[in-house]
Amino acid sequence: MKQILTWSARHTVFANLLMVIMLIIGVIAVFQIRSELLPQFALDQVSVKVEWEGASPAEVEEGVCIKIEEALTGVEGVNKITSIAYEGRCEIAVELHTWTKSSRDLMEDIRSEIDRIRT
Repeated sequence: MKQILTWSARHTVFANLLMVIMLIIGVIAVFQIRSELLPQFALDQVSVKVEWEGASPAEVEEGVCIKIEEALTGVEGVNKITSIAYEGRCEIAVELHTWTKSSRDLMEDIRSEIDRIRT
């Protein structure tokens, strides 16, 4: 390390040229760095909420949650399905695999499977 310092002290033109090159590279890098105020991100979860006025949690589970879970088990790209039945409503969280095609396409597949339920 000592030899590098003594060599660059003797060859001041090289040290100054190296400093100028590093400054130019730094200025170029500052303008090349991509920065965003609100970065884009994708959630790996789809939420489904169904309302059923006046139904008990048991009725909501039997009439809504279980049927939606059964319909979504065959959809490719679905990792995990979690449902909660409340009084008068059902909330279902569908976790997606990270390798899925497109979140929009998968969301459309989920929507079409839910729309196929007739009872």
